[in-house]
Amino acid sequence: AWKPQEGTEILVFDRHNLELVSRNIAEPWFQWHFGNGYSDRDGNLVFDLIRYPDFSTNQFLKEVATGNIKTPAKGTLWQMRLNPQTGEFLETSQVLDRRSEFPIVAPDQVGKNSRYTYLSVHHSEDQQTELFDAIARYDYQTNTVTEADLGTNRYPMEPLFAPDPTNPDKGYIITVIFDGDRECSEVWIFDSDQLDDEPICRLALPSIVPMGFHGTWRS
Repeated sequence: AWKPQEGTEILVFDRHNLELVSRNIAEPWFQWHFGNGYSDRDGNLVFDLIRYPDFSTNQFLKEVATGNIKTPAKGTLWQMRLNPQTGEFLETSQVLDRRSEFPIVAPDQVGKNSRYTYLSVHHSEDQQTELFDAIARYDYQTNTVTEADLGTNRYPMEPLFAPDPTNPDKGYIITVIFDGDRECSEVWIFDSDQLDDEPICRLALPSIVPMGFHGTWRS
């Protein structure tokens, strides 16, 4: 049961020996997924996550299987900074006030101060009781969002980043799309720097791929 009075417990472990460094209680929230994290120049931990104000996301997921979603569960992108020695937050901020999930960064940016986060979003805030119907890129330097318009009744899985082997600063965003009108699935590939353009490739799949959560790119 959701017990907001107990807060959110923050545990910091040394990743080399898994020893507990600090333990603290913060204000209540819930999250499924972290996007990235790194140590800043002062030794503080900075990390991104999709934060929910409560646990209504669990009821939302239960209703997905019924095809009759009634519970809106808005998770938004936050960035947090904490002192690892005390577990106390120095800063918490919502960086994107849009319902979103499945944040990822380029593989070579994991553990670094990455400029971009890619994630699934809703094209419109009026669709909060629908599955995600768009993918987007958030730019931390310019505080802007670039969105791929997938069209109506198309639902993407988690965006995946595939590095360009000829240019380490570029890559491709891959997602599996279910087209509800045509009742088929396709793989769509975008240039990571031009997410708001048409996909550079669309691959038809021989059968429908059920909606899933996660994937990875393996070269």
